Amino acid sequence: MTTVPYYLPFDPVGDGFTVPGLPVCTVNDNAGTGNDWQSSPPDFGAFFDEHLTYSFHPTNDANTWFITKGIALTAGQTYRIQYIYGGSSEFTFITNRMEVRYGTTGTATGLAGAIQLDDHPEIKSVPETNVVNFTAPTTDTYYFGFRAYSEATNGTLYLDDIFIDVSNCLVPTGLNAPVALVSFNNATITWTAPTPSPTGGYAYYYNTTGIPPTNSTPPSGTVPAGTTLTVIPGLSPSTTYYVWVRSICGFGDLGEWSSSATFTTLVAPPVYCTPVQTGTPDPNGITNVTMGSINNTTGLEPGGYGDYSGFTTNVPQGATIPVAITYGTGFTYDTNIWVDWNNDGDFADAGELVYTGVSTNAVPTTLNASFTVPIAQPLGPRRLRIGGIDFGPFSDPCRTGTWQAFEDYTVNVIVAPPALTLSQTTMPAQCGLTDSPTVFITSTISDFDVYTWTPSTGVTGDPVSGYVFNTSATTTFILTASQTSGAFSTNTVNFTYTANETPTPITISTPDGTDSCINGPAIELNVCRRYCFQYYRLPRRF
Repeated sequence: MTTVPYYLPFDPVGDGFTVPGLPVCTVNDNAGTGNDWQSSPPDFGAFFDEHLTYSFHPTNDANTWFITKGIALTAGQTYRIQYIYGGSSEFTFITNRMEVRYGTTGTATGLAGAIQLDDHPEIKSVPETNVVNFTAPTTDTYYFGFRAYSEATNGTLYLDDIFIDVSNCLVPTGLNAPVALVSFNNATITWTAPTPSPTGGYAYYYNTTGIPPTNSTPPSGTVPAGTTLTVIPGLSPSTTYYVWVRSICGFGDLGEWSSSATFTTLVAPPVYCTPVQTGTPDPNGITNVTMGSINNTTGLEPGGYGDYSGFTTNVPQGATIPVAITYGTGFTYDTNIWVDWNNDGDFADAGELVYTGVSTNAVPTTLNASFTVPIAQPLGPRRLRIGGIDFGPFSDPCRTGTWQAFEDYTVNVIVAPPALTLSQTTMPAQCGLTDSPTVFITSTISDFDVYTWTPSTGVTGDPVSGYVFNTSATTTFILTASQTSGAFSTNTVNFTYTANETPTPITISTPDGTDSCINGPAIELNVCRRYCFQYYRLPRRF
């Protein structure tokens, strides 16, 4: 038995063996009729020092275990195992396979039913490094087994540099999908960060089967470091989902998946009318909508209509919600926003036309719209429609006509949040690519848990020390503040960075020898900005 850190580099001198033997206190336990694991000398096409190999059997499948010496682990402690592996990459029909398990019995029979750390059912390259973080269930001596289970005549499998030690990549806890934040097509999940929190953020995975993900399961999505909630979009109505989250502690270094959380989406809302574009459309139409956590870049949709109701943002009762709508048409567009507040499948009721305005004809141009959520509005998801046409105004959210663009989204009404205010929301115009004055949050910072700017590029700072903005063009930045517990409220506020165009430098160049004697010839000067001009420098007296 040994303790962590445990390192097995398959070095004949340090590990006490002679090729093709195995390191001292390790074993090969063959549960099948294929070949055994053996050590091999350096292979300069794959592994550059001694390593372990499984070479194919001509007729029999592999089913053999390489088993480490016993390693003492402590219950509840998180550990990290890292190893290098690979397999023959030539020919598409050659595929190597290996799984990794650990348990308290160091035999093939004992490990066959032990805890699986990872499975590699299709190994086609060398070398690959794999990291698995795991938590020991009990205090005991554990054996780590690497089972080759390739089919016959499938080339060579490689294994090297096994390393086991204590890990700081810990499991998030408290994963939850609050009922108030689950709609018919999306859900907000939240969790508690471990200590230390991961530097790379988090990954999440969800399904409808309840089958837990493995270490190799690709995530459904990721969130940045410091964020402990996210919205899962594009879900099916009236469906039960299972979700897990894990830490991202570095490239290829992922924590264990958490315990699962379960939620059921709501019944689907009514079917809405579809606007129809006729004739030749204007170029591009709506190219971006930014509203709360939604930042959706699009192009010209078929029929001039895009159904993005799977994109949801939370809107608090009584709050004014900014909506940035970007057009690429080259024409002024009369723009309306409707919200189906009573959820009856139309936008025809009093108070459901919540904004009217007109964009400029610049390409692109952003119309900074807004609407106010009624203070007594019932909670839950509601359909929002944005429509813009040339040659307005207009009032029909179901319009069939020329030169128009419509998009639908979902807003989820939540309880009124605490105030969110800034020391300033605008600034005097200045040259682009220069720092703005520092902008501070003047409301109570502790009222919210997460602060996020959209766009994030061009913003530096944090909630306590303030934020500085720097960009090349006039830009409206939206700060979204979110609670990760309690009422799960959100609030937003805007800051507009106003940039003048940076002037093109004027360059004056002269030929060598700039001095000129009196009565001598003038010297030509070339001045270039967008155009070049010629001036003449008069001779100077000596």
